[in-house]
Amino acid sequence: MGVYQINLKKFFTLKTIAQRIENNMNIYPSKVRELVFKKSKQHQFPVIGIDEISKVIKNVPVVRRGTPAVTMKHGSRKIEYIEPQGVDVVDFVSAADLNNLRLLEENNVQGVINGRIDNMLEVVQKTIGALCAQSLTGAIEYPMIAEGVNEVYSVSFGDTCELLAGDIVKLTDSSTVKDVYKILDDMASILEDNNWGGDVLIFAGKDAYQMILGILENKSSKQNIIATKIDKSQIEVGGFVITRNKSSYHDRTGLKREIPDKALCMVDKAAPHTLFFTALDDLDAGLIASPFWASPGETKKNPSGIEIIGKSKPLPAPVVKAICWANEVV
Repeated sequence: MGVYQINLKKFFTLKTIAQRIENNMNIYPSKVRELVFKKSKQHQFPVIGIDEISKVIKNVPVVRRGTPAVTMKHGSRKIEYIEPQGVDVVDFVSAADLNNLRLLEENNVQGVINGRIDNMLEVVQKTIGALCAQSLTGAIEYPMIAEGVNEVYSVSFGDTCELLAGDIVKLTDSSTVKDVYKILDDMASILEDNNWGGDVLIFAGKDAYQMILGILENKSSKQNIIATKIDKSQIEVGGFVITRNKSSYHDRTGLKREIPDKALCMVDKAAPHTLFFTALDDLDAGLIASPFWASPGETKKNPSGIEIIGKSKPLPAPVVKAICWANEVV
């Protein structure tokens, strides 16, 4: 059994993992991950200096319970670091599975292993998507397990911009295209006041999108001088393009939508929203930064088999002042 474990490692080469990442990491289950966090950066240390993140997000992130900051002294200077929490995925190859693999040609064994790696990558991608979606609110509040205890992975990046409820005339069936445009224009103005807003994308929750779609399809709206356009999953109003975001994720309270049903979220795509990947705590991975790594782990006796462990250490860092919410437009 131990001998086969050593042989199993040859199917988890750097070339193989890189190929699986290339094939899978660009398949985004999250609209926020796909459209906002296009920029990613591999950080060759297990922790990220708060000053480095601040250069990106123009703000100082605050680490709360479950994610202690590490303070390290350099001479007379103190530098605070965030240690991103790892996404660890465990698969199990039973002794029976291993016996079956021994009957296959080596390239077929690699195909089976690739399938296992792809399944792990899918879980990792969904988790990254959840973290990205939460960060769009200016904070991450995600369940984690620390030494067998349920904790909360919690990082605050600061307050995003917001069109306050008192400044919103809620949209109804009798609203006009001009009413929709005013909300969007007010949100854009708030971003502009914070030196952003040059290249925006707008996410709409389910109810908000359906209401705006109904307003545009209303016969009385056809005569409006504000240009409108309806596409498959997008609406254009006076140059503002609204995308329906149907993506969801699981957190400690259950299933959550990336964009709440009644909300609009405007994001400047030109802002340097960055998805960091830090160095992995894995000797087989060479202790280097990578979006993902997988390798055989311990041999288990009951049931008999080998664990395959997948790892990733992502941290999405949003530019909070380049994000504006209108939380209840309907």
